[in-house]
Amino acid sequence: IKVNCAAIPDELVESELFGYEKGAFTGAAGKKIGKFASANGGTILLDEIGDMNIATQAKVLRLIETGEATPLGSNKQLSIDVRILASTNKDIEEEVKQGNFREDLFFRLNVFPITVPPLRERKKDIPLLIDHFLRRLISQSGIGQKDFSKKAADAMRDYDWPGNIRELRNVVERLLILKEAELIDTEDVETLLRGKGKQKEVSLLQQPFKEAKKSFEKLYIEERLRENDGNVSETAKELGIERTNLHRKMRELRIGQKE
Repeated sequence: IKVNCAAIPDELVESELFGYEKGAFTGAAGKKIGKFASANGGTILLDEIGDMNIATQAKVLRLIETGEATPLGSNKQLSIDVRILASTNKDIEEEVKQGNFREDLFFRLNVFPITVPPLRERKKDIPLLIDHFLRRLISQSGIGQKDFSKKAADAMRDYDWPGNIRELRNVVERLLILKEAELIDTEDVETLLRGKGKQKEVSLLQQPFKEAKKSFEKLYIEERLRENDGNVSETAKELGIERTNLHRKMRELRIGQKE
C-alpha cells in the first residue's frame, strides 16, 4: 500500500491512515478501512513523510511502538502488523533540528536508510532508464517501435534533470508522442530541452500589465514546482506561502490542468 503524505490535506490524513467509523465526523456516511489496516500483514510506503504534520507523526509513532491503531470514532484497538517504508526528498535530519519532524519517530524509522542520489550524479544510469521507459511506454500505449540515436541519448545524458526520474520519464514519453519517425535524434532532444530551460519566445513586455503578471506568476510557479519534482508543500515553503494558498493560486492559473 502506497500513501503520498504530501497529497493528503492535514485535516484528512489521520482518517486516511487509520480509518473511521460511521458518524465519526460530518460526512462520515459509512465505515472506512485505513491504509495501515489495509496493509496489515504486508508493507506500507509512506511517501513524502517529511510533509506529515506533527500530530499525525505522534499517532504513527504510537502505532510503531504498540502495534495498535484506533480508527476515528471507535473505542476498539486494531492490531496492526505491518512493515513500514518511508521516503522523502527533504533533509530529514535538518527537519528534526528545525522541529518539523519528531526525533523519536525519525529514530524508529531510520533502521536501514537508503540514500538515492539525484539523477545528475548518476548519469551512467540515464541510457538504461531511457531504454526501460521506452519499452514500458511503447508496450502501454501501442505506439510503434522507436529508439534514440546514440547522439540523442548523449544529449539526454548531458542534461541535469532537476526533476529527476519523473522528469526523464515525461520527456521520453513526450518525444515518443511528438516524433513520427522511428529514430529520435539529437535535434528532437535539444529542441525539447531548450524549451524546458527557458521561457517561450513570448515577451511579457508585449502583453498588458495584468496578462503579463499572470503569465509571469504561472511560469514562475511552474518552474519552482518542477525544481521540487511537483512537491506542493516544499514549493510553498520555498515561496514563503501556505500550501492552501499555493493550491488556490494553482487553480487560478490552471497549473496542472488541461486547457
